Amino acid sequence: MGARSGDPAEVDPPGPVVALRESGSLRGVNVGVRRASEVLGLSDPIAFFCECRLAACYAVVWLSASAFDARVADGTGWLLAEGHVPSVPWSQVAAAVDRSLVLMPRSGELMPGSGEPEQVSE
Repeated sequence: MGARSGDPAEVDPPGPVVALRESGSLRGVNVGVRRASEVLGLSDPIAFFCECRLAACYAVVWLSASAFDARVADGTGWLLAEGHVPSVPWSQVAAAVDRSLVLMPRSGELMPGSGEPEQVSE
């Protein structure tokens, strides 16, 4: 690339466009995955989507139904593959999360959550 003339009309071409998404959108998808998993046992592994900000990310986060319910109830944060970053910090949405309720798909009712979250891995 040659030297620039200093003319303000001369601009560098834009860099590659990276499509971003809202982490909350993927949480909605994962809640749907959890509801659809009602035919599985509470300890069976379920493939949830990484809730990071990259639209091209399809990384899998494996959790049991009970571990997902506990994470939602405890408000412990986004489901992220190792090294991935959410669109917004969990602390910005945590105030809006009701940690005392978890959707239990088998009955369709909101029930108190309990348990410890499992280790999240890719």
